[in-house]
Amino acid sequence: MEANLQFNETTPIWQLTVGQFLDLMDSRHPYEQAARKSPERRYVKGLHGIISLFGCSKPTAMKLKNTIIKDAVSQNGRVIITDAEKAIQLFKKYQEMHSFVPKIPSSL
Repeated sequence: MEANLQFNETTPIWQLTVGQFLDLMDSRHPYEQAARKSPERRYVKGLHGIISLFGCSKPTAMKLKNTIIKDAVSQNGRVIITDAEKAIQLFKKYQEMHSFVPKIPSSL
């Protein structure tokens, strides 16, 4: 059985392959295609996430959460979610303003 590779506006959807259908959807809604290809943000969960992100102790992670990276942290009750990229960016900005803060590893 030969697949029909050509389709037009009168072609029934059930005759399209998944790839043809996705191409059709992308051509009709290019803004959704751009959103689908955007990189996903990286989040860390809890104080342990901040500890592993910055390689610091629990008290230091708590201080960071409440001060320097406050804008990257979302807390609802006991649940803490941190936008990792934004936290690193805020930390680097703080680091430039205050030279006494230790450097973060370049592997991040």
